[in-house]
Amino acid sequence: MQAGGLRFETATFIHGESDTANVYYRPDTGDLFSGDLATGMVTPALIEGTSCGWLQILDQLGGRFFSGEL
Repeated sequence: MQAGGLRFETATFIHGESDTANVYYRPDTGDLFSGDLATGMVTPALIEGTSCGWLQILDQLGGRFFSGEL
């Protein structure tokens, strides 16, 4: 995807903190725009029962954009 002359890779993840989550990655800088999927000191609401899905998404996110390293 191109926006403002910049190239972004995009991915959609499901069954995590929300029904769907979109992330945007700039390969030239390594910047990841993940919304509330991966932010400092934030976890999904445990009462919703989505923690396992969210943890799996973090693994997928790292594997896709950071060779398994976040």
